[in-house]
Amino acid sequence: MIPLACLVSGVWIDVDTGEEVDPIREGVIYGYELYGYIASRWPTLRAHEGRRRITFELGNGWKLWTPGRRESESKLHLYFYGGSIKGYGGKGGHRPAIKCTVWNGELFTNNPNEDTVKAAKRLRKLCEDKGIKPTATPGGMGKAIIKVMSEWRKDRYFAPPWVSEIAREHLPGNHYAIREDFRKSKDILLIDAQASHHNIANSIPLPHPQSVRRRGARTPGKNRQWILAKDIGLLKHQWGLLHALVEVDTIPREHIHLYPKWAWEPGIRLEWIWTPELRLLDRRVRLVSVQSALTGGVVDTALWEYADFALDQIRTDPHPIIKPVLHSAYGGLAVRKYNELRKIILGDTGKHKHVREIRLPWIDDIAHEVTVKGVKISPLQNVVAYGVIGAEQTVRSLELARKYEWEYKLHVVQVYADALLVRTKQVPFTPPGWEVKADLGEVTAAMPNQIISTRLLRIPGMHGGRRRAVYLEKVKSLHDQLIEHPSSAAIPASDVV
Repeated sequence: MIPLACLVSGVWIDVDTGEEVDPIREGVIYGYELYGYIASRWPTLRAHEGRRRITFELGNGWKLWTPGRRESESKLHLYFYGGSIKGYGGKGGHRPAIKCTVWNGELFTNNPNEDTVKAAKRLRKLCEDKGIKPTATPGGMGKAIIKVMSEWRKDRYFAPPWVSEIAREHLPGNHYAIREDFRKSKDILLIDAQASHHNIANSIPLPHPQSVRRRGARTPGKNRQWILAKDIGLLKHQWGLLHALVEVDTIPREHIHLYPKWAWEPGIRLEWIWTPELRLLDRRVRLVSVQSALTGGVVDTALWEYADFALDQIRTDPHPIIKPVLHSAYGGLAVRKYNELRKIILGDTGKHKHVREIRLPWIDDIAHEVTVKGVKISPLQNVVAYGVIGAEQTVRSLELARKYEWEYKLHVVQVYADALLVRTKQVPFTPPGWEVKADLGEVTAAMPNQIISTRLLRIPGMHGGRRRAVYLEKVKSLHDQLIEHPSSAAIPASDVV
């Protein structure tokens, strides 16, 4: 069993024995605001049992992040993106004696009030279930899990880099759209997809990176036809990105939120569309021909197996701490190629070269920024498969929205990535993989990627704690309004999603 210690009320506790322990030991430590804790105790750690080295692992372009940078200085706290603490002992002090992996709670969840010990135990159990070594970040853990799947081959290699870069430029992203005539309304239900990425990866074929190729014409042009619309069945067993000539009619504005964004403007033009989006073609949006394709025809069975494992983990022990870990494996499909990475090392730099001296907040010692060159591309990288997952998510949302609008005559007031906001007083039929997540009460139209209601507030870039603070401020304002004018104020529901 992996030794594990948690920071609880300023004291390091061994989660198995409940006793106070020295955190810098072989194993894993878990807690929040660990940078401040280590910085305040660095002189003691530095002198304790020989030399110690703290490594702040920063990806290309990363820096120490301050979640409270917009708050008052008293709320400022920092954490390091990944990291490990190594102690040196033995003869001459050169033989590694301790390697302590650091789990920063801020990387795994935005709820610092959770049960720290329970969360740490769940992460450890996830590692032990698949027999992987703990890593400092959710992304590292997710990629380690997928690499121990039985369908993962050791001779696997990444998709062609130039294909991945073209696919990256045309990734679908999340689809957000608001119904044209929607301003404000009551009786809004939030219908959400359950474990969207896992269910998609579990149910559709995704191309293996070693099968991804460019097919068709090499140079674009409206007259370069590779496959006509009537022969599109030739691509039935190819999955990926198509460069296609499409013909789009003017779509009524009350229905435009039910179409992908590339179909919002009328005309005949070349568009990059993903193979799942072919299901959205209708009498208003028509395919003329396909000129070229970045596709693969061999199924990546490792992703199928991983999705099964992730869904089983969610069903058996659905602790929120594992969500970023399980989702990060899909993010690994779109990882960029870096020629070099940077690390910040506090203490002895060892054999590292390309060192630059820097200063870290709250620490008197000089730290060193180390450049690691020759970074290899991960064999997991497959941007085409990542794009297929994102496109399938959009297509499923739009297909359900069309069914509600055109068959059930309900108003879908907003498409929010893998969720729908539906105006109805009765709970509508939900297909497998979807659930009625919440009754939002009164909803006000805002930006397409925002949900503002009396019971739920989702604003990109605002973490959960801040969202709750904004909500509580609104409740207090309405409470004060009720006291002054009892007949004019509406008290929101007490639940916060």
